[in-house]
Amino acid sequence: MVRIINVIPGSYWAIKKQMLKSTSQQPAKALNFSIIGSLFNRRWIVSTIIVAIASMVMIRLGIWQLDRLEQRRIFNSQVMLKSTNQL
Repeated sequence: MVRIINVIPGSYWAIKKQMLKSTSQQPAKALNFSIIGSLFNRRWIVSTIIVAIASMVMIRLGIWQLDRLEQRRIFNSQVMLKSTNQL
């Protein structure tokens, strides 16, 4: 029994269908180059750069939070010291 599926352009199944066509017409090297070529297209490169920048920003914000915690603990200890000296 064969199923006929409408394929959305750019979806996983459309890419797989295109790859299967290319393997039946061309040798296996063409398949490897098409996969590597699709990994290095502009959309993937831009996405990778955005994720790398976002990761760096998140790491820096985490370090900032730890610095802020240390400052807050120092401030709290100073307030506690002053409040015990006043009594």
